[in-house]
Amino acid sequence: MNIKKTDDSVTKSDHEVSSSLDDDKTIYQEKLDRENQKRFNPKLAFFLSGLLLLFLIIVFFILPSTVTQYREVSNDASVQKDFTIVKNNESSDLAQKPIAQALLSELLARSEDLKVNGVLFWGGEDWSDALIYQAEGDSAYTLREFNTAVLKYRESMQILIDLELSIPQRLSLALREAGDALMQGNQELAIEQYEISLAIDGINQEAKVGYERALKVDRVIESMVEADVFSNSGEWEKAIISYENALIIDPEWINAIKGLETSKQKLDEELFQKSLSRGYQLLSEEKFEETKIEFDQAFKINPNSRDALQAIEELELRARMSKIESIQFEALIAEVNEQWVLAKKYYQTILKLDANIKDASESLNTVSQRISLASDLIFFTANADNLSDDDLLKKAKKILKQANAIKKKGPVLLRQIENLANVISIASIPMNISILSDEMTNITLYKVGQLGVFRNKEMTLRPGVYKAVGTRNGFRDVSLRFKVLPDQIDQSFRIECKERV
Repeated sequence: MNIKKTDDSVTKSDHEVSSSLDDDKTIYQEKLDRENQKRFNPKLAFFLSGLLLLFLIIVFFILPSTVTQYREVSNDASVQKDFTIVKNNESSDLAQKPIAQALLSELLARSEDLKVNGVLFWGGEDWSDALIYQAEGDSAYTLREFNTAVLKYRESMQILIDLELSIPQRLSLALREAGDALMQGNQELAIEQYEISLAIDGINQEAKVGYERALKVDRVIESMVEADVFSNSGEWEKAIISYENALIIDPEWINAIKGLETSKQKLDEELFQKSLSRGYQLLSEEKFEETKIEFDQAFKINPNSRDALQAIEELELRARMSKIESIQFEALIAEVNEQWVLAKKYYQTILKLDANIKDASESLNTVSQRISLASDLIFFTANADNLSDDDLLKKAKKILKQANAIKKKGPVLLRQIENLANVISIASIPMNISILSDEMTNITLYKVGQLGVFRNKEMTLRPGVYKAVGTRNGFRDVSLRFKVLPDQIDQSFRIECKERV
């Protein structure tokens, strides 16, 4: 340090002298001084050599011993310090052991829960990282590095918690991706995502239904391709069949539903035009019934079409008079043949076509009366057994009188009149009968009255069905339905109470 200071002083002194003489030197002298400075200086060389020798002595002899002593002191202090740190670390690690054990137990439980939720299918790198951290924690625990084990277990735990929290989102994502894949016809991806969904939630109905649909996608696509081919070529009936086949496999396939709807609409449009065309052709030939069928079919296909409505109006206008004449002729034939129900139908049809036709209205009333009369004649003839009732017999006679008043009687009416007349004649002749009992049963005969208690009671009754009821104290009531036949003698009927209560 002193040598350096001396050198600095010499340098400084020379500099000051040089500076004081600079102003008096000529340019040539200054140049000459610069040249002298560049020449070799023996004193300066000797000085620098001595300085270098001193530096080498310090480096090779003095400095190594000094450094060695310093290292020994430092090593002693370091060893003491390291021992203290190790002791402290060992104490800290032991304190972390129960924490590590608790974390490991929780880790194992959460891992099992996640496995139940199918984490092996969807956990990916996060699940792998959690296992790696757990394994590192296990290794540290084995080495009794409990602090490290706790850190690793916590890192694994955080990942597992995040995985648990992400389950609803992952389920929703899997279902959405599965649904998109299903609609795009990507069977493999749809099955994969639905399997992930079922691994997360095994009872999820959307996933179950979707998975079943995904298994049948290839068959649906096959039918859809066929249906689209028919649709593009305008073969709507075949397209409808193919779309329906696709929907049989998967009733929820949207494109099949839309395709079926479109194909039906196109087919309806095609059938509509064909019906109108055929109808007008038939109308030109005055085939009104066939024309109506075609126009009605067109209207049924598209009730809101003005073309269909105009076609029907034109048909009605051109066919009305012709049809009325034809139906009137048919109605007259029906009347002649005493087909009153058919005639009524014809007249009703005429009045629907034109309610202002008076003859048709009057004929309809006449026909309706004949229908009612024929119905009454048939009724009373078929219920001959009930004509023992005075009111019914009176009504039957009235109907017979009305039938006989008709001037133009057809064979059917004459036969009906004859049948009812015979029934009334038979029902009007009383027959002698006997009612037998035990002199202890009180007997009542419906439509006749109270007969009382007797052993044998003779009486006259018109042919027909009767009902008698017997009562007796302490015995169960009895009833008897019996029929009085015409033209038969010695008719007897017994009624008595025999069963004790």
